[in-house]
Amino acid sequence: MYQTKLFSVVSSFSVAAAAAFAFSAPNVFADFTSSSSVPDNEVAAGTVDVELVDANGTTQMAPIFTINNAMPYMTAESQTLRIKNQGTLDAAIELTATNLVSSSSNLDDVLRIVVRDSSNQVLYSGQISDLSIEVGNLAAGAQLNWTVAIDWPDLPAVDDNQYQAAALAFEFNVTASNLVV
Repeated sequence: MYQTKLFSVVSSFSVAAAAAFAFSAPNVFADFTSSSSVPDNEVAAGTVDVELVDANGTTQMAPIFTINNAMPYMTAESQTLRIKNQGTLDAAIELTATNLVSSSSNLDDVLRIVVRDSSNQVLYSGQISDLSIEVGNLAAGAQLNWTVAIDWPDLPAVDDNQYQAAALAFEFNVTASNLVV
């Protein structure tokens, strides 16, 4: 009888020690696992690149307008302004006239600029210095062709004589953002 009790105590101790060891040792119990991977993931940023281009699609290097002998009631001088999205992202764009430099009499007071889209809709009409046209979305690779006309209309109560030999220089500036509206 004493032997049976001793065997029972030893057996109980052995089972308890084995259980304690199993819970404290990592990876003693098997569990099912699986894994999978997809290789070669990449992220590349797009580009925003908008340019004023000529009829051939290359960057516009020459002035769009060179008007000599401007005068009151002159026939409007027209040119095509081409804006191309050379980037890989759609872009919101804005066209403005910047860096106005005038002689003593500011021709910006009497000249008017009119910008029309390809369907002949007026996008802007007014002074050159106030030119601002926003386009909410110009798709990547797309191009806008706008007709721009400058004239010197009859402005009541304006003495045009003070503008003789006056000069005005300005730049067309187009900016782009990938924040399409």
